[in-house]
Amino acid sequence: LAKDLFDYLIDLELLNLNDNKLKNLNSDLYRKLKRLNSLDLSQNRLDAINASLFEESDSTLNELFLQSNAIRYIAPASFDKLKNLTVLYLSSNYLEYFNVSLLSELKNLNELRLSNNSLEVFGSNSSPKIDLRNLQLLDLTLNRIVKIYDDAFSRMSKLKLLSLRLNFLSRLPPKVFDGVRNLEQLDLSVNRLSNLSPTLFFNLNRLRVLNLDANQLTEILPHFFERTTSLKQLAMNFNSFKLIDLNTINSLCLDELFFTDNPDFMVKIDDKSSCIVLTW
Repeated sequence: LAKDLFDYLIDLELLNLNDNKLKNLNSDLYRKLKRLNSLDLSQNRLDAINASLFEESDSTLNELFLQSNAIRYIAPASFDKLKNLTVLYLSSNYLEYFNVSLLSELKNLNELRLSNNSLEVFGSNSSPKIDLRNLQLLDLTLNRIVKIYDDAFSRMSKLKLLSLRLNFLSRLPPKVFDGVRNLEQLDLSVNRLSNLSPTLFFNLNRLRVLNLDANQLTEILPHFFERTTSLKQLAMNFNSFKLIDLNTINSLCLDELFFTDNPDFMVKIDDKSSCIVLTW
C-alpha cells in the first residue's frame, strides 16, 4: 500500500483492511489519520509486528485487530504509542511467547485475546510487574500452555472473564487467582489438571461461572468452594471423580450443575466417611 494512500481521509474513524493478503505495512500509512478509532488488519499475512509499525499512530486508536495473520514476533515497545487502546486481538497467529511487558503503556486495555496461538508459558518472574488494572477479558484458549506463573494475573484487579480452556496445564499455583477478586467467569476446561489446591478459589467470592470439564480430577475436598458464595454454574463433566464431599456441593446456591460422564463415584455423607455410590 502506498504510504500516502489515506492522507486525505483525515476524518476517518474506522479502517478495515482485513483479508487483503498484506505482508508488510508502512508506518506512514496512518500518519494523518488523527481521528482513527478502529484499525482492522486481521486475516492478512503479517508475520511480525515491528516497533515502527504504529509509531506514527495517534493515541486516539481504541481497537486493534491483528487476529488470523501469521505473526510469530512482536518487537518490544510496538504498542507503546497506543495509550488509549482498549481492545487488542492477537488470536490465531503463531506466537510461541508473549511478553506482557509489551502492554506496559496500555493502561486502558480492556480486552486481550490471545487464543489459538502456540504459547507455552504465561506470565513472568521478572519485575516490575505490568499494571493491567482495567483489563476485564483475557482469552488464552487453545494454546500449549504448561505453566502459569504465580503472579501472572496479580495486576489485573478488574478482570471478569478468564479462559484457559484447551491447554496443557497439569497444575496451578495455589495463589494464582488471588489478585483477580472481581473474576466472574473462569474456564479451566480441557486441560490435564488432576489436583487443585484447597485454597485455589478462596478469593473468588464474585465468581459466577466455573468450568472444570475434561480434566483428570479425582476428588473435591471439603470447603473447596467455601468462599465462592456467588457461584451459580459449575461444570465438572468428563473427569475421573472418585470422592466428593456432599457438604461441599450443598453449601453452594447453584442454578446449574453439570456432572456427566464421570465413572461411578463416592459421595461422603457424614463425618465417619460413610459413602454411597451414585451414578449421575
